[in-house]
Amino acid sequence: MRGQALNADFRFVWPDLSEHWLEIHGKTYRDPIGNVAFVTGTAMDVERRRHGEDVLVNQKQYLEGEVHVTRQALESTKEQLQALNASLFTAQEEERRRVARELHDDLSQRLAILEMDAEQLRQQLAHAPEIQSTLRRVCDQAASLSEDLHRIAHQLHPSMLDDFGLPIALRTLVEEMGAREGRPVRFASRNLPSAIPPVIAVGLYRVSQEALRNISKYAGKARVHIYLIASRQALGLSIRDYGAGFNIAEAQQRHGLGLISMEERIRLLGGSLRIESGPGRGTRLSIRVPLPPLMD
Repeated sequence: MRGQALNADFRFVWPDLSEHWLEIHGKTYRDPIGNVAFVTGTAMDVERRRHGEDVLVNQKQYLEGEVHVTRQALESTKEQLQALNASLFTAQEEERRRVARELHDDLSQRLAILEMDAEQLRQQLAHAPEIQSTLRRVCDQAASLSEDLHRIAHQLHPSMLDDFGLPIALRTLVEEMGAREGRPVRFASRNLPSAIPPVIAVGLYRVSQEALRNISKYAGKARVHIYLIASRQALGLSIRDYGAGFNIAEAQQRHGLGLISMEERIRLLGGSLRIESGPGRGTRLSIRVPLPPLMD
């Protein structure tokens, strides 16, 4: 008879009815009709090793299950954080709108009344030149404070964004920056739909505010160009300055709140934000936000 190599693990029952794994290396010999006649070779009790392997397999399966659960938990937490961020942005805008309305409708009117009363008192006391200069200062300070309140209310929530829409609000924002800082600015728009959803308008306006604030701080007196362009599927916003520029990797490592806020606002709108910059090359922000269907 010719032997056939045998290298395998087998489960055997001992005389005491206990079960053990044996690792067998040898040869099997069969009779003329194909039945195993006898086996030669060596056998090693590998019960402890097989038990350890079973434990490792169970641990692996357990850990894989834990990883799966952990990933699900992370995804769930991520979705909850995104929903929370959206709620926070919405609540923030509502609070800004409320405060801006109070500043404009209440405090500004009260200041206007105070200014008129001071002016009337100054005219009535024209015969008392010793207090004329004081009353004039009161009138001037009331007028200056009223202008500051209008400016703060406008920054909190520009009423023209609600009344006239995003293009006019952005044009005003850019022109105010140019007049305030004495820098060349340009705004252009093209192919815009007749109406832009308020949530998109507010998001792009806030991103533009933050971008222009950064330009004011870091870009010197460089010129600024803003373009708002639409297709049937998306709204594109480009904000370009020709200033000092910066290292994008270093800025991302600093985790500036301004950049994080812009990225989060655009992400919540389902859009994308790309930043191109470099020392001495200026900075360009390219933003794309999808539009709802059937907008013209």
